[in-house]
Amino acid sequence: MRIKVGREFFGVNYFLQIIKGYRTLCYAMRELDGNIYEEWAFKFKEASTALEERENKLKEVAEEIEKELLLIGITAIEDKLQEV
Repeated sequence: MRIKVGREFFGVNYFLQIIKGYRTLCYAMRELDGNIYEEWAFKFKEASTALEERENKLKEVAEEIEKELLLIGITAIEDKLQEV
């Protein structure tokens, strides 16, 4: 997944290095044309009900939509149980 900050796009791994050791939640968005969403929703439904390789199919469908996102915010809390 790539996230837009200002005019630049960054991979999620960039942020993970900055906030290592913290439990995080990223908020991001992207405006979609109705037709693009309808096509994606159909693919998602097919993937979510697949009897074989459901996890892989869901991952592929998610990767289709989770790109060129605009970062809205990130929250992070220290997680002392998490290995650093």
